[in-house]
Order: sequence, then C-alpha cells, then structure tokens
Amino acid sequence: MTLPERSDTVYEIDSGRVVCRIIGDEAVILETGTGCCYSFNRSGTEIWTILSVGGSLKDAVSALRAAYGTPAEVLLKDAAQFAASLETEGLLRRTDRAKGRAVPKRSSQKKSYEPPAFEKYLEIRRGRSVA
Repeated sequence: MTLPERSDTVYEIDSGRVVCRIIGDEAVILETGTGCCYSFNRSGTEIWTILSVGGSLKDAVSALRAAYGTPAEVLLKDAAQFAASLETEGLLRRTDRAKGRAVPKRSSQKKSYEPPAFEKYLEIRRGRSVA
C-alpha cells in the first residue's frame, strides 16, 4: 500500500465496476468485478463521499476537522491510509483530473471521531466478513 504524498491528491471511482449506496452514516460498496461488498464506518463514509466526487484528501480533512474537531495531522494520516487501502482494493484510483469538487455539506454539530475503517464481505450470501 502506497500512501499519497500530497494532500491535494484527487481520486475517482470506476463507475462501471463500483456501485455505492449511502444508508444513514454507512456506505455500502459493491465491486462488481470481484463481487466483494464493503461497509464503511461514519468517517470512512465521509471520506468516500468527498473523494468519490473529485474532492482531495485536503477537502476530506477539512470536512472531518469541521465535523469532529480532531487535529488535522491525525485526520490527514488516517484519510491517506484509508484512501490507500481503498486504492489497493480497487475501489478508488488516483487521477490528475479534478472534477467539480462539490463537497457535501455536513452538520456543524461535533461528533465523536473514530478512524475510518471498512469491512470486506467476500461471500455476501453467507454474511462472512474478512477484515
């Protein structure tokens, strides 16, 4: 896993292979090439939502900082590791093309921060997960 070197790194999804639904604070992602399903926690969902519309890691950190009040250095490290993991899984890829960057607005109410995380489900029918 290679961490992005810059906070202005921009990502894109392969919309032909990756399907996403946001349900409450959770993102559910299906990678149609492998059939794997992923479930993201709240901060992972917030990062995904921003990166998947062409936002940068810097945009994600700004949104997380506003939502949680956690130090930017911690958030950048966590967001970069999460993005690198998603890149390794084939859910995101780095791009030079900045999209519209319509970063979603979030509530101004502070929440308790948990580092971004996901669960990977290899066999959806049996409900078995692999971390």
